[in-house]
Amino acid sequence: MTVDPQDAVTGSEPINRFSIRISRRTMIKSMVSAAAAGGVLALGRGNWKSSPALQLDANTPPVKAYTLAGTDGWVSMPVGANAMPPYFPDSLAPANGNHTTDLRKDLFTTYAFGFRNVTAYNPQLSPTSRFLVDNVKNHVQISAPLIYAQAGQDLRLTLFNLGMGNRPDLFDSHTIHFHGFANQIAYFDGVPDASLSVPPGQSLHYRYLPVDAGTYMYHCHVEDVEHVQMGMNGMVFIAPRKGLNYAYDTAGDATTPNEQSSRFDRQFSIHLSEIFPQGHFGDAHIQDTDWTDFTGYFRLMNGRAWPDTIAPHAGDYPTGAPGDPDAALIGTGDALVDATRLRYQPLSSLIQGEAGEYLLVRVSHLGYEQHSLVLPGLPMTIIGQDAKFLGAGRDGYYPDYQYAQNDPLKPQRVPDAPRGNVQTQTNRVDIGPGESRDLLIGPLPAVTQKTVFPFYDREFGYLNGPDTTAGYGGMRTEVHVYPAGGLQRPTAAELDQLTSGPDAKTLDLQGNSVSNFIGSGAAVKYRDGSDIRQTFPGKLYQAK
Repeated sequence: MTVDPQDAVTGSEPINRFSIRISRRTMIKSMVSAAAAGGVLALGRGNWKSSPALQLDANTPPVKAYTLAGTDGWVSMPVGANAMPPYFPDSLAPANGNHTTDLRKDLFTTYAFGFRNVTAYNPQLSPTSRFLVDNVKNHVQISAPLIYAQAGQDLRLTLFNLGMGNRPDLFDSHTIHFHGFANQIAYFDGVPDASLSVPPGQSLHYRYLPVDAGTYMYHCHVEDVEHVQMGMNGMVFIAPRKGLNYAYDTAGDATTPNEQSSRFDRQFSIHLSEIFPQGHFGDAHIQDTDWTDFTGYFRLMNGRAWPDTIAPHAGDYPTGAPGDPDAALIGTGDALVDATRLRYQPLSSLIQGEAGEYLLVRVSHLGYEQHSLVLPGLPMTIIGQDAKFLGAGRDGYYPDYQYAQNDPLKPQRVPDAPRGNVQTQTNRVDIGPGESRDLLIGPLPAVTQKTVFPFYDREFGYLNGPDTTAGYGGMRTEVHVYPAGGLQRPTAAELDQLTSGPDAKTLDLQGNSVSNFIGSGAAVKYRDGSDIRQTFPGKLYQAK
């Protein structure tokens, strides 16, 4: 069996199941090779002593591919935030494309490192694409692009290092470290002392076969104190095999209470971080920085600080997912001004839903401070923590075996008892650096018009600006609740993008190809029969 290299990169239609007869020796070699390469094998029943050969069945996992580019550039903090001379706004900051005569609106403010999602450009793999150097270098993005795949898929990331446009004297390498992810070999872990890093002008392929659903993070692990603070960090999450409208592979279904099944109607991602202006200024001005002096001046959600957090996403990628910095600018008047200065912080943190719905909010944190987020007035349940489900029926501590009571040296193949429910119903979630939480908000209350609920860090000392109650530069967003049926539904074109794209299928635990959707056209639904009210994570819809 052969795979066309271009198919392997772009994720074309998976190869059909095949059956062969192989010897025991060849079988062992195949298993070792498949484990190293990330293959998926489903083995038929066999007896080594009585059967000279085994039946081998295999399906190629559907490929979910991303291409990222590492570089530097400039971003914008809130117009109303207090100046912090000489660090903020930075005197080297270039024009952002606005022409309002207000320098805080017409210039970027802050130097940053980061990653860009350049998958749509389909660049040549080696050497570094001239197109990327000419069009993406020195045009950074923070937070890093949202990456997601599904358990049973083949997640492939290609990282280009474009070098630094503002600092050509720097020749820093970059890596991708999948923080908290247990299902990769050291080669793909991104920690420089145990894997490879990517020097300027080069690229590297990463490959993962996700097994455990949940919310994770990724970041560069080269000089990570500096590179993470400068912006090279973002969220990655893995959807369960059970379906794209679930957070975890649980025993429940669409008829089970949502807290037990982890089913949701819409999902949103909020990646937390902070900005230390002295460090960003130092890197822009070729000055050394003592990172032990770190004090966050801006607290960010998806790379933005309040009130920019509730501004709309940048336009959609060709795939239909929101947040493409290169998409056409959206809006008029002040909205267009904000869209122009925020285009390299393309992800909104606004959350929306309708009465009766359940919303999944994934929160990850790669800053350096402890944060305590509160959501007064809405029912919220912490259903997951650090990519682990907290509901009843979780695997026991020793899911494969437990030790015999009479002889601890003889493990017995007896499943450990499942653990109980430790979910928390609350209006507050505490989260530290390197941690993640999965929040299920709902059912949303009945309302007669759009109703706004603030979602914010309760430490008001993290705010700045002439009026601290306005919260300029703070970690705050909003949840907008609409009456039932008050939001527009996905268009036929959006549904087609979703159901015909790389998220259409996955593999179950037996290696069988499984569709994530049933029906077709406007009648398409999730596999469990639930309506599709949001086609891509974080997608926002206009009120009817």
